[in-house]
Order: sequence, then structure tokens, then C-alpha cells
Amino acid sequence: MTSRARVILVITIALVFLLPISSTGQEKRDYIIVKGGVYSPTGGLDDLNFGSGFNGEVSWGHYFLPNLALEVGAGYFESDEIRVVPFLATGKAIYPTGNWELFAAVGVGAYFAKFDGTLNNPVLGVVVFDEDDAVFGLNLGFGVNYNISEEFFLGIEGKYLLTSDAEFGSMPTNGSASLETDLDGYIVTGVFGFRF
Repeated sequence: MTSRARVILVITIALVFLLPISSTGQEKRDYIIVKGGVYSPTGGLDDLNFGSGFNGEVSWGHYFLPNLALEVGAGYFESDEIRVVPFLATGKAIYPTGNWELFAAVGVGAYFAKFDGTLNNPVLGVVVFDEDDAVFGLNLGFGVNYNISEEFFLGIEGKYLLTSDAEFGSMPTNGSASLETDLDGYIVTGVFGFRF
């Protein structure tokens, strides 16, 4: 395939998502969503054997076009002794068809993390941490919503989170140590939404 053909293919696919197709429920342009699911670390936390944990979010969204929405919200997720409160802004490209909405999402966020726990250090032994840090990140996702009625919808969403490294210092019990790790991971949630 030539580079010109690739460019035409990419433009064609992008235009499909931007066509003014409406779906059931899009007469109402604002919505609130509540998400609940699981966060599973893949980066530095996974290397340290941190496990999966709860993820929850609440967001407000607005349809600027039938195929384009913006969401802002806040949430909470955890992995063992690390707890994170994110503040997010996410853009969605939507393909509505009947009662269904397929979407791809790209978002940015500020992630306020707290590590209140212990790690084993080969030199210092058990090291106690109780510190917070704030990092920035990017998330990429996709999902599907089903419109139950004009106002209510249910869905499922998956996204991958990429962040800069958070740095946590230890308590001065056995000596000084620090932990530097990203918060990268998968997030899978069920979605309940209300349009108004």
C-alpha cells in the first residue's frame, strides 16, 4: 500500500467517526456517569508485586457533536498500600448506531498518590513509607454504551493509564530510602449514565 493510499484510508476512517449520525438519547447534550471496576498495575507497581484494586470515577460530560464529547471528573483507585485520587479531562470520538455508542477516548489527568505501607529493602530491611506525590498522566481507552432510554445508559469501558514517576520517601526509622514508580496500568469499569 502506498503512502498516499494510507493517508486516504486514515482520513476516510476519521471522517466516519465525525459524520453527524445521531443515536437514541442524543437530544440531551449533558450527562453524568458513575464508573466502578478494577485497576491492574502493569509498570513499576507490577514489578514490585502490587496487586489489582478497586477503581471508581464520577464524571460530567457534554456532547459538542453527536460524534464528539468531553468529560471532566474525579475518581479513586488503589493497589495494595497505594491510593490515588485522579482529576481527569477526556475527549471521546463516538460512533452512535441505534441504541449503541461505540467510542474511543483520550484523556489527561493529575494523579494525587499516597503510599502508606512497607517494602522490604535488601540493605535496610523493612522500610516504612508514608508520603504523597502528584504526577501527570495520559489515558487511552475504548468502550461501548447501550441506551436504555433517552436519559439512562449502561456501558463498559477499558483504558490504559500512563503516568510520570511518583516518588515516595521513607520514614526515618531504619535509614533513608525512596521509591520511584509509575502508576501505569489497565482500568476496566462498568458505566451507569444519566443524560439531562
